[in-house]
Amino acid sequence: MTKAEHEAESLVFDLGLSLPILPESVCKLISEPGFHVSYEVEPMQTGGFLGMSQAVDGGALIIVNEGIENTGRKKFTGAHEIGHVVLHIQKGIKNSFKCTKSDFFAGTKASLEREANEFASSLIMPKALIGDVVRQNDLSWQLIQSIRQDCGTSLEATARRVISISDDVCALLIHKDGKMWFPIKSKHFKSAKHFVPMCLFPKGMETFPDSPTEELPDYLLDCDPTDWGLDDKGLPDSIQYCSIRNEEHDKTMTLLFVPEVDEEDTEWDDPTF
Repeated sequence: MTKAEHEAESLVFDLGLSLPILPESVCKLISEPGFHVSYEVEPMQTGGFLGMSQAVDGGALIIVNEGIENTGRKKFTGAHEIGHVVLHIQKGIKNSFKCTKSDFFAGTKASLEREANEFASSLIMPKALIGDVVRQNDLSWQLIQSIRQDCGTSLEATARRVISISDDVCALLIHKDGKMWFPIKSKHFKSAKHFVPMCLFPKGMETFPDSPTEELPDYLLDCDPTDWGLDDKGLPDSIQYCSIRNEEHDKTMTLLFVPEVDEEDTEWDDPTF
């Protein structure tokens, strides 16, 4: 757990929060005499900005762009700006942030933006509140959809969070506009050092529609590791996947799951006397 994640999880515990966690409510709870955190949702004249946070006399001001259509993305933006307030503004590291879409990209190299992302994910999807659900259920899009509904988050953000806290050997692959983004791997997938090449979405693999109104699949399909360009060294003959596709945004998200390899039964020779 990173320092930013620990700060968020501690805040959830200290405030006694339960799902769904609303950024506006968090701002009210963390406000105190001498440091008030204001939270506003309003149109931004500069369309490139999703949110901003800045130090003001007597506290901090957070503004989230009203034009963000996805409610889950809007919520994450608010939590991201709270991260800036708690991690950076209150500690005197920096007084003002104006965050664009690139600042929310999971692969951002900007350390303060990465910390705010880690904080936001842990604040609105805390491991303390969803960890048992992830551990006690098989990985599937239906599981992620259920957690998404409980947390009020976007499907992609929820999938990323589930993978990050999963105890399974699993990963999330995202293909958009024909290109693959950097894969999101669980800690055990990373430790196994399985390499996932930046390849196109494999031809012939099944996809399911990404529907906000219908239940997503509650199962995974069998496939060969080499279908995804994985070196099959150290992998079972068959792994599992499930892909959902959003036609409107030309995005396909795939869950990859590596089952545990059963130990082969040991063959014993007949005893000799």
